[in-house]
Amino acid sequence: MRSATDMPQRAKMELDLCRRLHKFVKAAIPKFSLDRGFEFANVIRYGERQCLLQATLLAAVLQACGVDCGVVMVYRNPHGQESNNGHAVTLVKLADGRDALLDASEPEPFAKHQGLLVRVGRYQYVVPLYEEECIIGYRAQADGRRIQTRLVRPLDYEFVRSQFWFYRGERAPGGLLASHRTPNGLAASVNALRMSISVCPGNNLAVFSLGRAYLMMGDAKLAGELFRQAHALYQQYGWEPMGPKQALQVVRASSR
Repeated sequence: MRSATDMPQRAKMELDLCRRLHKFVKAAIPKFSLDRGFEFANVIRYGERQCLLQATLLAAVLQACGVDCGVVMVYRNPHGQESNNGHAVTLVKLADGRDALLDASEPEPFAKHQGLLVRVGRYQYVVPLYEEECIIGYRAQADGRRIQTRLVRPLDYEFVRSQFWFYRGERAPGGLLASHRTPNGLAASVNALRMSISVCPGNNLAVFSLGRAYLMMGDAKLAGELFRQAHALYQQYGWEPMGPKQALQVVRASSR
């Protein structure tokens, strides 16, 4: 690829490399685990992976091969189902000006997710526009304006690192998502989520989740402050899921 001067030909080689890596990750790290797969140590211990880890790993290998790429979050999957930044994939910036989404959670290499959190100068929710398996442009979720692929960048290092801390907080034993929550578990969730926000104050999901954790601990005032911060971030980025909207409505109703 380094010697390729024809950009369409180089893009074809980049896509072929993505296909090979898609197979490789599934074979080398065969198990998928939401509970433990976000820690790189568990790749070695248990052969486990999760969406953020695999997206980061794929991006790192591609970057080492000279491919422009990085990690983005998904808020609307190929079937149109929405989530609160519920999935991570690798955004590949092809040499011919198109983009592609490499997703090892899918049976085929390139997924057609319908909504992404990316950077367009700042964090922004966008809708990809596809031509076959590649992205030829985007529309801003907020106002529908057209965005060229060259203007869309993956999330920065701080956001990705922050997201690993988010998962540590979300999946803490006895913590935020546990069926049986404990004071120590919720404290562990709070500590990890606070670290997530300190690494990247703009991680809207981490801010919202920290508010949820404080609410579970009985601190409604601090939870309300965090819900307001999260609401402002979602609004700034151009889209807000139902959970943060409902949380803010509850806070506003209780303060009347």
